Amino acid sequence: MENSHTELKTQAKAEVVPLRFAGVPEQDFERARVALIPVPYDATTTYKSGSREGPMAILQASMQLDEPWGEEEWHPAVAEQFFYTFEHTIALHGGSTQEHLASLSRFISEEVVAHNKIPFIIGGEHSLAFASIAALYEKHNDFSILHLDAHPDLRPDYHGDRYSHASVMRRSYELGDRVSLTEVGIRSVDRDIQKYIGDQIKKNTAVKSLSVFYAPDVPMEEIEKTLKPKVYITVDLDVFDHSVMPAVGTPQPGGLNWYQVTGLLEYVIVRHEIIGMDVVELAPIPGMVAPDFAAAKLVWKMIEMVYNITRNENINNINREREYGL
Repeated sequence: MENSHTELKTQAKAEVVPLRFAGVPEQDFERARVALIPVPYDATTTYKSGSREGPMAILQASMQLDEPWGEEEWHPAVAEQFFYTFEHTIALHGGSTQEHLASLSRFISEEVVAHNKIPFIIGGEHSLAFASIAALYEKHNDFSILHLDAHPDLRPDYHGDRYSHASVMRRSYELGDRVSLTEVGIRSVDRDIQKYIGDQIKKNTAVKSLSVFYAPDVPMEEIEKTLKPKVYITVDLDVFDHSVMPAVGTPQPGGLNWYQVTGLLEYVIVRHEIIGMDVVELAPIPGMVAPDFAAAKLVWKMIEMVYNITRNENINNINREREYGL
């Protein structure tokens, strides 16, 4: 008769769990609509460093999400393999910030956008957003950027670096004459940028515009009206009040709450074609997992929102084909 120790050993099973978002057991790039790109990078951080640890913390926290799973069935976004995680993080070494971002942009263009996927960067510092936006600009040159942040990130440069996290929206806005920018949650602006914003708003046209909505106000209808049909969404986690999200490089009091942010995102996503997304600037605090989990849940909510609108479009297309006998 085997002893309990032997029995325990034979019943135990060790397996390698892939570090994919939500710990999905299988994924298929061809089937996926959203491609998650973890990028551990914080080369231009100027206050609290650590956002290079953000992608790993988000992926690990995502393993604890309840919404994707069930004993009887999985969420259809999981079952249908709607999203795909690049399992090996993107490493950027050597050279300047501009060279790093150019390399990442080329990767996103060739490996994601060229395959008609929606790039979703998990950062990492905010400068990474420019790499994704620039890659998408090659395909979609007429779109809006919805920027949720405590800071406008519109400096012409910061400490001589034109591609700093503090300049990411300036570079993005200057990409082309049909790129518009809408900023929400803003509450920390220096005097030079206040003047720049005022000057740019005076030049607004239907083709190119800059709109800024200061915290704590989130007038969803007014915000949505500033957006073009195609939208890129970039979320710097310091858009949240520091009581909700303390684990960021540049925390600010007076920010937005969870339902303000997710409510706005859903309001926009159901009304626009989303061409790309990112969630950036998580700088994990050792021993404090709540911010990591909040960031992971935000990523999940954004994926789920895009999935829901895509599913509804597919259902409408099927019904239309049936109606016309196609």
